[in-house]
Amino acid sequence: MPASTVKLMCNPGQGDYEIDERWVSTDAYTMSTLHPPTRPSRASLSLTLQVSADRGFSNIMTPSPQGKFFTLQCRMLAVKHTLEVGTLGGYSAIWLATENPGLYVTTIEFNTHHAEVVRENIEAAGVGDRVEVFLGAGMDVLPQLYGGHPCRQEGARRLQLRWCRLGQQLGLC
Repeated sequence: MPASTVKLMCNPGQGDYEIDERWVSTDAYTMSTLHPPTRPSRASLSLTLQVSADRGFSNIMTPSPQGKFFTLQCRMLAVKHTLEVGTLGGYSAIWLATENPGLYVTTIEFNTHHAEVVRENIEAAGVGDRVEVFLGAGMDVLPQLYGGHPCRQEGARRLQLRWCRLGQQLGLC
């Protein structure tokens, strides 16, 4: 790979990552074609990115072409409810909800500050009625969400056991 196309981005305390200008160009072209500035959700998505950056969030949100891809998948499959674990600034949830009016998004965020910003971003995007944010660790919240359906009590018990085993393997319990 030619050195001129790749630059190492250094973010103190957040790790290093590479940005390849060829991918940046490809993403820009893809988005100008698949999601032009005339799309209604474009302003709310841009605002979400700006607010998240202003609040000190890392630049690790879902890339725009992947967000568009997720929304198209949900639309093609007629998805009515989706789950996101790890919300950050709410960019993916807003992508999904603004582009799929019949879709309900449940999202889980561990960080209290992130969850507050997410709720603000979701309200600003006008999708607060279809995006629900849960605060807590996925290992704690997922079994509660899954167990909320009476017909799934046995499945919830098994899921909770799996989470517990995983937590023990990772040294979290």
